[in-house]
Amino acid sequence: MSTLSIGQMNQLGNVLEEAGFTSAEITQLMQLKNLSVIRDVLTNVTKNGVADMKVIDLNADASVKKGSGWKVDYHKKGGQIIWDPKKFKFFVTPTQEKCPFVEGDKFLEEMNGQSVFNVNLLYFFLENPRLVPTSWQQFDVFFWDTRYIDEFGFMRVPYMYYETSPICYGWNIRTAILNSGYVYDKKHVALVAVN
Repeated sequence: MSTLSIGQMNQLGNVLEEAGFTSAEITQLMQLKNLSVIRDVLTNVTKNGVADMKVIDLNADASVKKGSGWKVDYHKKGGQIIWDPKKFKFFVTPTQEKCPFVEGDKFLEEMNGQSVFNVNLLYFFLENPRLVPTSWQQFDVFFWDTRYIDEFGFMRVPYMYYETSPICYGWNIRTAILNSGYVYDKKHVALVAVN
């Protein structure tokens, strides 16, 4: 049984209608499996007074520029999440902790079991750079749940880095070759979920 009054349900219907929602869109909204994300946004805005809370769609497909010869090799969809820096951390592999560097294949192997993210989160950060903690500027942040194959057959992993040159100041995107001896030091981190 609903804890909402009929009046509250009518008010919600009126607000949705005033916002331009059609009957079909309201039906789609009711069918969302992760509708609680909206409640989480409202709760976080109320608790923290933060108007920047945004839902990030990690279910969107990865893409490549047409004609580039690249293709998406692996892209794990990750649902919808809300950006909250307390729920994310950097992961450095055990080999990175002991040695000055680790090769890409070994990095991927040692990261097994970590809750990593796809390139859609990277694009979210590029579109909302003010939400990226300034402490991240010293790192190359990798998004291992998306991997590409370039025109030469090399597997590549997307990452974001902070550029300080006057030509290209701020956060940018690059890819690193995974299977050609590219080495990762402690500056190269994977963004993972805090369990």
